[in-house]
Amino acid sequence: MSKLPSEITDAVIDHLHADKKALAACALVCNEWLPASRYHLFSTISVNEGNIQKFFDMLDTPLCIWRLYVRHLDVAGIRRFTIFWLDDAYLSQLSTLKAVEKLSLRNFNAHAADLSRLLSVFGGVNEFHLTHGFFKSFWELMRLMMLFPLKRLTLEENRYYLPNSLDMIPTPPVEWTRNVRTVHLRSLLHREIADLGGFLRALGPSLTHLYLARPQFLRYPCSDCACRCN
Repeated sequence: MSKLPSEITDAVIDHLHADKKALAACALVCNEWLPASRYHLFSTISVNEGNIQKFFDMLDTPLCIWRLYVRHLDVAGIRRFTIFWLDDAYLSQLSTLKAVEKLSLRNFNAHAADLSRLLSVFGGVNEFHLTHGFFKSFWELMRLMMLFPLKRLTLEENRYYLPNSLDMIPTPPVEWTRNVRTVHLRSLLHREIADLGGFLRALGPSLTHLYLARPQFLRYPCSDCACRCN
């Protein structure tokens, strides 16, 4: 039987991108099918408090081939008592994931400095999703985001415990305003609404897509404004 061109087999495997079992079977067929199969099998890696130690143990092995294919790292449930993996040794291991383009953090309950150290490891990240984070203020988070050349930023249900101030509005680096294209605010709390105008002005003319959710209001009085939100 004649051998099919790699362009055809790659196209077939591409259509199986969402079927992990089929991709695993394809990876066992022959060496020629391995790259395309692994490309989809390991495109997204999810890490949580239950598997984080196993994740680093595997990452530390010389035969960890999947690190070359991870384009989306999805991390959930980072608490201050599990922040140990942001030590230099673990960050060094994370830096071997050189193909990562998208980083998702959910339930991030650590300091902004920890988030900055984590982002600095992934120089190729251009898409960042942050859900259920906890920061001093909206502008503390924005100052941090502006340090990195992101193209797409998604924020959802983040919390802030200090009032914002207009004099805290940062002037973003030229690199940041030149790169950012899409901002998706999947939730709008009262503190984000108050600073939304300044945030959009700081983005500059490069913004091409803006998605805003319906505003939400907390059930307790605002601590940073004269109104009482219910």
